[in-house]
Amino acid sequence: MKKLFHIIIIYALFVFFICFAVGFSSEKLPVMVSESVIKYKFFKSMLLFLKFVPAILVSAFLVGVSISFKLPVTKNSLRFSSQIYKFYRVVVSTALIVTAFVSLASETGYAFFSQKQQLLENENHVFFEYMDVGRDYLKLGQPKIAMEYADRALKIFPNNKTAVSFLKESEQEQEKLAKSLDSNTETETVANGERTEQGHEYTVYELLQKAKEAGSRGQWLNAHYYAQLAVNLADPKDTNMQLAKETAAHAWNRLLESKSHRADTEQNLFQRKLAGYNALLNGDSLKAYYIFHEMSAESRSNAKDPDVQRYLAISRERLESQYFFLDETKYTDRFELLNNVYFKLIHDDGTIDVIFIGGVTPVKAGGKMIEYFHNFSMYSFSSAGKFTGSVSVLNAKMSALPVDYFDPATRRSLKIKDNFKYVPYILLTSVDKNSPERINKPKYDFADARSDNETAPALVLAMPYSDFSILADASFGPEKMNLGSLLKLAPKAARYGYSGEVFTEAMMKRVLYPFFILIILLFIASFSWNNRVGESQLFKFKWIFFFPVVTGVVYLLLLLLSYIASLLNYFFIGLAGRNFALFPVLVTYGILFIIASVLFLSRRNQ
Repeated sequence: MKKLFHIIIIYALFVFFICFAVGFSSEKLPVMVSESVIKYKFFKSMLLFLKFVPAILVSAFLVGVSISFKLPVTKNSLRFSSQIYKFYRVVVSTALIVTAFVSLASETGYAFFSQKQQLLENENHVFFEYMDVGRDYLKLGQPKIAMEYADRALKIFPNNKTAVSFLKESEQEQEKLAKSLDSNTETETVANGERTEQGHEYTVYELLQKAKEAGSRGQWLNAHYYAQLAVNLADPKDTNMQLAKETAAHAWNRLLESKSHRADTEQNLFQRKLAGYNALLNGDSLKAYYIFHEMSAESRSNAKDPDVQRYLAISRERLESQYFFLDETKYTDRFELLNNVYFKLIHDDGTIDVIFIGGVTPVKAGGKMIEYFHNFSMYSFSSAGKFTGSVSVLNAKMSALPVDYFDPATRRSLKIKDNFKYVPYILLTSVDKNSPERINKPKYDFADARSDNETAPALVLAMPYSDFSILADASFGPEKMNLGSLLKLAPKAARYGYSGEVFTEAMMKRVLYPFFILIILLFIASFSWNNRVGESQLFKFKWIFFFPVVTGVVYLLLLLLSYIASLLNYFFIGLAGRNFALFPVLVTYGILFIIASVLFLSRRNQ
């Protein structure tokens, strides 16, 4: 057995070094920093080697077993004898080890290094984009932002000399700019807790206390804001409801009274604050954001104004629950990890939504995963198959939204099932951070006349959020997608518009792949016995050069047998159905294993 392993290991290492020689001598590489070149060539060489690992190990097993079978035997006939059983145990134990390595290389190793190579390419893309964007900001006279992009670039490649030099240059420019400005640039820190401010953590009583405190300091805008939140939060039967209304009314009256006691400049500022605040109260967070943003950008005194700071932060937080900013997607299409993602949502009432996404860019932000979409479209059909409407947009942003956010009536209208925990929430409208003139709205198209209020800036998909990553992974195809995702998707592939037969067959084929290889190795062992090296013949080094020919033949043989295995899987899927097809295939493989074992045990010493 040692000799058999020596042959397999020596040949595997021989091919391994050839693959690395080819991989490292390759000059065709994507644009990347010098620190990545060696790592990228390593991944490329490993992928080249892993692609041929099944053929390499099976062919090494074939030749190695042929050579190891030249051990002396005492009888002419060995059928089902104790000696042939010893050979059989050696063959099976070796075949199991070879099978484990082949399966590990095919399922885990290849996928691992493919992802590593893709990640390295993406890191280099992102690095160069950060550097380019940073240089653009430095040219525009904004070194502080340039420093942020330099820091981001250095987080990817900490020792990159170009990034280090650019960071120093940006810091020097920032120091020069700071000296030219007034030294008193500190601004007050204002709490930005919209969820808290909306009463998710405060009680009605606590909000009333905050309103009274703001009123006692003459901050009537804040006093009205807290009192109005208390009104919105309070139950109609709450004893504090009337007090909250009175407090809000009193604060509003004091606001109106204070207008006549202000100078013209202050009066103008107050009027604009009031306009933004009214927009906020009326639910127009977009208008409120632009009013307060414009005021903040006009002068440093406005930017330091506590009211402007506060309501700019609140309006922005509310805005981000309905819209996203255009600059968030400025470079996302260049970092897309997934392309051409598509699936169906088949609802209980027979209606269907067909979703297509040109590209997906996952980004981790604020401790949660955000998905940016490029070319998002959704087409809806009635239970009779008639087109009812569609929505499409160039860019969209998706995050997870808890189902508890909706009341039961809303869940039913959105076709959300009670067993869902999170659902995909997709923002369809993007706006400019600085100008209200640039707003990218989704394009709606309905089969019948609809009112404008039905063209919402966001939508909810009636599916578990956890299923989206599985469906996105399916864009690689059932043969290449992650095996864990395939196992989860195969039973419900038809529910999302995929062919259940195709995904079930791929799942069966990949799950049974180790068994498939083991059976092939046992049949090969019988072939090797019949073509074993003579007992007196010594192993010659030049035989190694014959191995690549055997490997090529084995590679083609594995492709043919894999195709036959697929046909067998489809036959049993059609015969027994998707849910029960695995059982007859297992029985078939078991019979083939027994046949291969009996065939080897019946070998004779001739």
